[in-house]
Amino acid sequence: MTVAELNPATGQPTWQVQAAGVWNGAQIVYCYGNGDAPEIATRNDGAVIISEPTNNGFPRLTLVQPNGGVELFSIPDSTSTVNGSQISVQCCMGPPMANEDGMAYVEYEVRNIGDTGITSDNLYLFQINPDNSTSSTLLSSTTDNEALLPGPIVPDGQGGVVATWTISPSNPPVPQYPYQAADVTGGSVGAPYNLPFSPKTVSPGQFPTIVLGQNGTAFASGPTTSTDGNNTALNQVVSFNIGSGAPNWLYQTSSQDTLSILSADADGGVAINDLQNGVLQLGAAGNSTQITAPLGGSPQYGWGGNWYLANAQGASLISPIAGVDAAGIWATPGGSPSHGNSTAALCSCLLQTDDPGDGSLARPALMAEGSHATDEPRAAAAPGGAPTNCIICSLSPPPSPNTTSCTTFPGTGATYLILVGDGGLQGHDVGNLFNLAAQQAANDLQTQGNKVIACRVSSIQNFNAAMTQNGLITGDLLYFGHSGLRSFSTQPPTYASLLFVGQATGDDTNIAAYNITVLCDSTAGCNIDNYLSANTAIRINGCDAGYTIGDYYSHGKQTSIAQILSNQLRRGVYAYAVGMYFSHLDASQDPYVDGRDPINPKKSRYVSSNLPMYLIPEGTPGNKPSAIPFTPQ
Repeated sequence: MTVAELNPATGQPTWQVQAAGVWNGAQIVYCYGNGDAPEIATRNDGAVIISEPTNNGFPRLTLVQPNGGVELFSIPDSTSTVNGSQISVQCCMGPPMANEDGMAYVEYEVRNIGDTGITSDNLYLFQINPDNSTSSTLLSSTTDNEALLPGPIVPDGQGGVVATWTISPSNPPVPQYPYQAADVTGGSVGAPYNLPFSPKTVSPGQFPTIVLGQNGTAFASGPTTSTDGNNTALNQVVSFNIGSGAPNWLYQTSSQDTLSILSADADGGVAINDLQNGVLQLGAAGNSTQITAPLGGSPQYGWGGNWYLANAQGASLISPIAGVDAAGIWATPGGSPSHGNSTAALCSCLLQTDDPGDGSLARPALMAEGSHATDEPRAAAAPGGAPTNCIICSLSPPPSPNTTSCTTFPGTGATYLILVGDGGLQGHDVGNLFNLAAQQAANDLQTQGNKVIACRVSSIQNFNAAMTQNGLITGDLLYFGHSGLRSFSTQPPTYASLLFVGQATGDDTNIAAYNITVLCDSTAGCNIDNYLSANTAIRINGCDAGYTIGDYYSHGKQTSIAQILSNQLRRGVYAYAVGMYFSHLDASQDPYVDGRDPINPKKSRYVSSNLPMYLIPEGTPGNKPSAIPFTPQ
């Protein structure tokens, strides 16, 4: 058994850790039984934590640094005493989990067995700090003849974690509620509570699937048994309070059916796959709405925002079937589309600010970027101060629709055009961060000898004026501003793809399929070749502009605002299908996954109003996704 990190370009291992062989009779074998394979979590600095659930030859707990350096952690032995003879054995480990504050966690069990069965059992939460120092906290203990099986760990949404485990008696019956949980914050273990599942049997490695919702709510799916006295086997999805375990509502089907959680949404509900009935949206109150007919399998969510269904040929791309809470840190099983047992918000550009006093995430239900977007106005937030070396920061919005507000940085090379949208209003306000990122791009281009024209834009008319009133652009056109999806409905999911250029009210403060012909309108005699050279590419620096959906304004056609721009302006467009965030380091150097505070993921990470400033895509540090190219269709 080998765990390896693969270079995404070559497919070759950058590092690998191998298990020792296990003696089986007279030979060494390297195979693993069901539930024996190592579990993996990826920390936000790129380190990988590997735990081995049993004792089949792999180290109990391993940390591999991004450079391939390996650190092994000491885990206490369990004991087995038979006829007065005691031996030490490796017992059970749970799956590791990496939180956004850089902490990693895993549960381990210390089981002591005597002639009559289990004499004592202690369950611990092992914590690995960002500097790789460690500590252990006792979660639960018993002297009954029963095991406390380690379970998965999920974030609690408040900077702590919810640790789970299973009470597994050596002899039947199983307790009515064998699955347990406790909220752990700062090393303090809250009161354990029952999870509302009553399975007939339990076994190591089997536990309900949990995702984190909003306002202290979580969702879980798994097998249970009816409590009406008939002892009927059922499958169940439950909404419960993450602090107490108290259920809010239940959705149940027969044991012949299969239920699986797809994603928590931004409206307080959850999407599930009911194998017999199709994809369902369960609202915040548990009300059920059918989204699709049965699909024959359970779809999986991808980092690009698309849904996929496995088939004999591999996987097929399917239409968007469920809204995903783009700011949720554990909105999908395993914490992210990678199922990597690591916290990861899908869109975090809006979670940042250059105002040090504005770090809270009191966001609206629908965000201005990412998978649930809106362009509705909100009260203004206080922006951070602009540095004197940010000339673009001093540009005012154009005074009228067909006018410009521009500044020029001289150069003898190609002419580049940078367009900067409004910073946004309350709930969407990024202060001067778009301006700073644009200024950084202008500085870099001018250093290379290029001429740069930078313009502030607040409407599609401003965008068009800046594009057509500055002579021939021989370099690229760069946009820095809000972008993403506007949500019309989550039941069924209905979205449109837009650039949210301006922060005022009115349809023309956005750019979308409904008004795209305003840009160099050929019916009014505009020839784009007079303004953009044949080699000019348009580069969108904003969230999810390359995310393809059944666009509402395109009558359901699969497209994105990047593709819509490419079609209209007959030029190549580059855009990201993920969220973006601000950093003082470029994408190759930034050590974070997204824009959340590494200490408290409920807050944004503060960045100062200073250069350098970069707007970079969310993703694994050192391996950020590239912009997707779009060509005219």
